[in-house]
Amino acid sequence: MVENIGLSIKNINRNDNETLAKKDNLLTDLTRTNSNQNTKFAIMSTSFTQPVLRKGKAINKTGKRLTKAEEALLQDWYIEYYFTDTSLDIVNKRVKLRRDINQSESVRVKESRAQTILKSITQLLEEGYHPFNEDANVKLRNDVISISIPEAVEVYLHHLNDIKLRKKSIQTYKSKLKYFADAFPNLKINQITDLKITKFLKDQQRANSWSERTYNAAQQALGAFLKHMVSLKYIDSNPIKSVTRLKASTSSELHKVFTDEDLKSIMDYLAEKDKFSELFVKSIYYTCIRPKELRQLKISMIDLNSGIITIPSSISKNKQTDTVKITPNFEMVLKEHNIETFPLDHYLFSSGSTIGGKVAVGENTPYYRFMSCLKQLKLDNKGYTLYSVKHKSNINKYLANWSVAEIMKANRHGSISQTETYLRELTKFIKIDQKEIPLI
Repeated sequence: MVENIGLSIKNINRNDNETLAKKDNLLTDLTRTNSNQNTKFAIMSTSFTQPVLRKGKAINKTGKRLTKAEEALLQDWYIEYYFTDTSLDIVNKRVKLRRDINQSESVRVKESRAQTILKSITQLLEEGYHPFNEDANVKLRNDVISISIPEAVEVYLHHLNDIKLRKKSIQTYKSKLKYFADAFPNLKINQITDLKITKFLKDQQRANSWSERTYNAAQQALGAFLKHMVSLKYIDSNPIKSVTRLKASTSSELHKVFTDEDLKSIMDYLAEKDKFSELFVKSIYYTCIRPKELRQLKISMIDLNSGIITIPSSISKNKQTDTVKITPNFEMVLKEHNIETFPLDHYLFSSGSTIGGKVAVGENTPYYRFMSCLKQLKLDNKGYTLYSVKHKSNINKYLANWSVAEIMKANRHGSISQTETYLRELTKFIKIDQKEIPLI
């Protein structure tokens, strides 16, 4: 027996917000009632009887004589109809719908509620509403109400927060999706097409001078967003699949690998001017621990006796606990700073750009300090970043006869292809002018 109804798929007056809200609430209840059904919807095989309002007997527990109004309030009122779907072997199945009719405070309100529901269910049935199919009615609701693109973006950003995506990643998605929401403020999410997406991306590329890399990053963000909308059944399929990605240049202007001369200049400068950044850079070089992980690294995670740094899942990028080997060269660096004397609950890199402290260093502080060093040395126009340190470390490993698999393990990468991105400039450091070609 079903006691809820769904949402009309007719062209509803969009200004009638109250009626629309009532109908959406009715469908929400229906979806909850039918959540365990997995039937297929076959609208052409359905039929129904005219819904009618039934008024059952009044249950008088007081024993006193009732007025007509009192009797009406005590009566069990409900909407009744019979539904048939031959494709599902449903024949004249009775449906009784009460909702909150019988919780009315007066006969006038009770009659009004009953007539509203009676009118709505009659209209819905005429337009294809199915009282025994949850999937079909979710689609009906989304076809009519859907949600605007700005609303859909808000739903997705809440989802990213719920799954505890990194703050920086959320900001990246938010910046790209804000452009999208601003471009289509009045468009429903189920009205978006591949052509609209392509035009949006091209317009933004021209307006903001996007590189191919930025263009593709925006397309990727839109793809993830629309995939979530598919999972919520606001759209049937992801239109991003028909949007062509741009062919990006294989050489990146960022994270360029230091020349040996430039790296020496940087390390000499930091050794004299900025001990904090010197240790931060050396920590990246010797461990390939990510900057974000280093900022949250506590002394308790560093075990000099066993020569292991533990990266707990709470700070790890891939949300998995892992370990990093402390090599003898890095052990000497750590002992120079007497870290074994620091309290275990202190952070290695602390606020105020101090080594060892109760509060972790700010998110952007290491980056800004390092870029300041590059600016002082007039090296800030060469594409160097903090990640250049990691690139240099991996290339030096390879030149020191490390295998790619060993480098992959040291970086805690999930694939060889991920590791190879750090070796893309390897050929600049390999000389073959003294190499002989074997005899044929």
